[in-house]
Amino acid sequence: MVLTVLMGSFICYALLSNLWTPSSEYATSKSLELATVTFWSLGAPALIISKSRRRLRRFLTAIVVFSVAISAISIFQFVVVAGESQLRPFDATYLLVGRVIGIAFLIAVAYTLYEASSKMQRWVGIALSGLFGFILLVNGARGPLLASTGAGLWLGIGYFDLSKSPRELARTDLVKKIGAVVLVGAIVFAILFYLDELPNTIQRIVTTLSGKSTGSVEGRIDYYLASIPMWLSAPAFGHGIGSWPILYGMGDVKYYPHNIVLEILVEFGLFGLLLFGSLLGCTVYLILAPKRPLHRDPYRILLVALILFMGFNAFVTSDIPDNRYLFTMLGLTAYCYRPASLARLKNRNDLNY
Repeated sequence: MVLTVLMGSFICYALLSNLWTPSSEYATSKSLELATVTFWSLGAPALIISKSRRRLRRFLTAIVVFSVAISAISIFQFVVVAGESQLRPFDATYLLVGRVIGIAFLIAVAYTLYEASSKMQRWVGIALSGLFGFILLVNGARGPLLASTGAGLWLGIGYFDLSKSPRELARTDLVKKIGAVVLVGAIVFAILFYLDELPNTIQRIVTTLSGKSTGSVEGRIDYYLASIPMWLSAPAFGHGIGSWPILYGMGDVKYYPHNIVLEILVEFGLFGLLLFGSLLGCTVYLILAPKRPLHRDPYRILLVALILFMGFNAFVTSDIPDNRYLFTMLGLTAYCYRPASLARLKNRNDLNY
C-alpha cells in the first residue's frame, strides 16, 4: 500500500506540473500514460501479485513462457529474414525485446541456481538461460545485454554465503563451473573476434569502446550535458511535464534525455526527485527489512537483480512511461515484507519461481 501511495504522489505532482509546462501534445500523452499504464505497472504487482507466493511464481513463469515465444520468432527472423540485424518480433522495438528477454534470462538463471533440485530441472534452466542469452547477443540492444550481465553476476554472488572464507568459497562446485564457463566464453570470444564474426550486440559494444562514432552515444552525452543548465534554470519544481524536448529545441514531440534522473530533474525539479527517491527508498527498506540473511532468500536476490537490470536501462534510455518495467519490479518488492512468506522460507530449495 505504501508503495502505491508514494507512486501516486509522484504521478499527482507530475500531473499538477501541467499548470506550468510549455508542452501541450507531449504533456497530454505523457500524463495519460503516467496516470494509467505507468501507475498500474507498479500498483498491480504491489497490490495483487505480491500478495502470495503462488501469484508471484505464476507471474514470473508467464514472463518466461512469453519470452520463449519471442525468442522463437526472433530466431526465425535471425535465420531466415534478417540475419544479425536488429530483431523485432511482434514489430516491437529491439530495445523492448532486449528488456523482456533480459528479465526472462535473470529468472532462468535464478531458477537454475536456487530452485532446480534435479538434473533435468537444472538442464531446463541452463537451456532457457542459453536461449535468452543468445537472443541478447544477436538482438543488437547493448544496454539490456550489459545490464543482464551485471545483474546475472549479482545472482551468482547472492548464491554464496559470504560469511565463509574466500578459500572455502573457491572450493565450491559452482565456482569451478562458473570458472569453466568464463574460460570457454573467453576462448569463443577470442576466436569470433579474430574471424570478425562477433554477434551483433557485441559488435556494437566493441565499436563503442573502440572510440568509433555510433551517433547514439554522442547524442546521449549531449543530452546529459544540456540537461544540467535546463534543470538549474528551474531547480525546485522543474519546467513541467513533457518540457524537455521543447527546452532542447526539438519542439512539442515525444523525446527525453535518456536518463530518468535527469528527466525528473528537468521536468519536476528537486521536489519531483525527492518523491521518486522516497519510492526507491521504500523498496530498499522492503528488501532489507526481513531479518533473514539475503543469501538465504532467493526471492529477494532475484528482485534485487531485476531492479538492477531495469535501473541500468532507465539510466541510459527511454522516458518515465516507457520505463514502466522498472516500476513493475519496484512493486514486486512488496512481497518481501509479507510475514507469511518469510515464515515459509525454510531453505532455498523450498522456493519455486
